[in-house]
Amino acid sequence: MVIDDFALDRQTLSGMIETLNITDKILQRDSMLNAVSYLQDCVVDRIQFPEIIFLDLNLPVLSGEDFLDVLAMFDPKLRSNTRIIVATGVENGERLDKIKSHTMVNGILHKPIRLKELEQAVQKSGLQDVVK
Repeated sequence: MVIDDFALDRQTLSGMIETLNITDKILQRDSMLNAVSYLQDCVVDRIQFPEIIFLDLNLPVLSGEDFLDVLAMFDPKLRSNTRIIVATGVENGERLDKIKSHTMVNGILHKPIRLKELEQAVQKSGLQDVVK
């Protein structure tokens, strides 16, 4: 799942994910509310959450940090296989340090994202066998 309020960023990252053949299904959400709504549907349908979520930090209404807090409230069994990679243009060192230390964050990518950096971040997230 790619969560970003800018369509071009969502499309670019989704295209890179396709190029690396990371997954056969890419979900795009333009806000935290839409992403959380999808996850709630997963709960109702009793299906696993996405294996990997690329999360922008600067979003309207709910920030990336807010999303992480909401995600933590879901049943750990549903989110146990979900890896979070933050994809951000945020340069604030203190904010990034806080995000890096969050237990659910498996990596950080700085925009503009390069294909090799994306591949390395996915591998470091523990999904190295997913990248083909």
